[in-house]
Amino acid sequence: MRIAQITGFLGSGKTTLLIDVAGSLSRRGIRTAIIMNDIGEVSVDARVLDDLGLEAKELPDGCICCQISGQLADTLSTIQEKIQPEFVLVEPTGVAKPWMVKRATEYTEGSGPAVISHAPVITLLDASRIDLLLRAVRRTVESQLREANIIVINKVDVADSDALSQAHAFAREANAHARIVEASVLHKQGTDALVEAILSEQSTRYEEHYDQAQAKRVRVHND
Repeated sequence: MRIAQITGFLGSGKTTLLIDVAGSLSRRGIRTAIIMNDIGEVSVDARVLDDLGLEAKELPDGCICCQISGQLADTLSTIQEKIQPEFVLVEPTGVAKPWMVKRATEYTEGSGPAVISHAPVITLLDASRIDLLLRAVRRTVESQLREANIIVINKVDVADSDALSQAHAFAREANAHARIVEASVLHKQGTDALVEAILSEQSTRYEEHYDQAQAKRVRVHND
């Protein structure tokens, strides 16, 4: 079972991208489920999910990376028993830490046959509100960008050139290694490439993330 996280601050376009990616995977015959923890960005019509053949679960009562991580593991186990999906797309809250979501999903391996792997962590950055984000929630957004494998600078259709430049600079400052792409998720601009990345690329497991972080701490201490 492959987990794909689509992260970003509230209003960045996560839900729109989630449904678009899920529909694309489903149309390719790939069994796909979605778990939404950040309720309220976009209202999702249950009929749309049914038409796409998607299994959807909402976990609105806390953050899945900490307060209700057990519910996430239980939900994954239930989904695995019910439809045995190849992909599960996860939309965490706007303040969740991707590595903690990875840890919570990997708990599932102890309660069933599923082996967890991770697609690239995709983090959306709303270029149209970059100035507000930097003033109000800079640390939170920076933390999410730091863990991304792919940073999507979204809403390029409504952001001006100064905002786009500012968004690019902030994204690269936060994460020197992530791939940065521009998109207009609402108009499906740039989403095909993200689907291909989810299908073909990998992200580290939590254990690997933890081991790398520990090794880095040891090096810093020794220096």
